[in-house]
Amino acid sequence: NRKQAQQFFRDHAEAILKRVPQSETARPIARMSGLFTATCRAEHRDAIADYVTKTFSSLPGGPRIVAQNIEAMDQCIARRKLLEPEIRAWLEGLRIPKK
Repeated sequence: NRKQAQQFFRDHAEAILKRVPQSETARPIARMSGLFTATCRAEHRDAIADYVTKTFSSLPGGPRIVAQNIEAMDQCIARRKLLEPEIRAWLEGLRIPKK
């Protein structure tokens, strides 16, 4: 579902951003960048960071929100890198020797 939502936003970004109020203070529209940054895939990180920065940074509250969302994505990528081998080994019934 996320890929479909992302593609819909990309296809209609201009129209969506025109219709959404730009003076939000409690919930800035820039939070929509989370639709793209909610991933743990390192191979997509740079493209996503570039897209959300270009698309959402100029909106009210955008620079801070985009930076926070990119940081959350980076943290998820780092956690995955550390934990994935152990989780896969556990699921396969193997034991990783302790260092």
